[in-house]
Formats: sequence, C-alpha cells, structure tokens
Amino acid sequence: MDGPRPPYPEIGRLINEARIRKHLSIRAAARVAGVPPATLQGWLNGRHLPTPALRGNFETLLQALDLTCAQLVDWTAPPEGRSLVGRTPRDPEPWRFAVDEATLSRLDAAVG
Repeated sequence: MDGPRPPYPEIGRLINEARIRKHLSIRAAARVAGVPPATLQGWLNGRHLPTPALRGNFETLLQALDLTCAQLVDWTAPPEGRSLVGRTPRDPEPWRFAVDEATLSRLDAAVG
C-alpha cells in the first residue's frame, strides 16, 4: 500500500490529552468506552486503533471527550502495512482506517 503509516501515537496523545482535561482516569474512560483498561491503554499509547468490532466503543469514548471520529480517523483509507485477516471482502474500504496529517494538524490546533 502506498503512503505513510498513520501516526497512531499522535492520535493516542490527542485522545489522552482530552481524557486528562475531562479528569477521567484510564479505568473510568475504559468504562465509558465499554472496553477493558488494557484495550484503552493500547489506543492511548498509539499501539493500535480499534478493530471494526470496537469502532462503536471508540466513537462513544470520543464523544464523551468532546472529540469526533472525523477529527481523528478516516475509517475508509487503508494504513500502510495493514490488511484484513482471512478472505478479503469485495469492498474492503469500510474495514480499514487511516489519518491524514492535515486532519491531525487541525485537531491539534483545536484541542491544544
């Protein structure tokens, strides 16, 4: 796949800053998102973004932090080095995600 890998650590940093501003512990934020604290920690550390099954949980967290998915993640653009496991659907785009630098810059300016 062409293009740079999405800056997951940057996304995690922005989410973590919003979590701190809302005075939410990691455990409390995990409860809001409906995920285990270890899963949330992975998002905050930038190790990964949610799988399609947890996308709704991720969006719930962002909403609680007054962020939007559109500010952070383009779910339709595939990141470098990512692929689906098993058979590839005819239209793989809904299963993939990425972030562009312009979106991160706008979000960083709005958040920070």
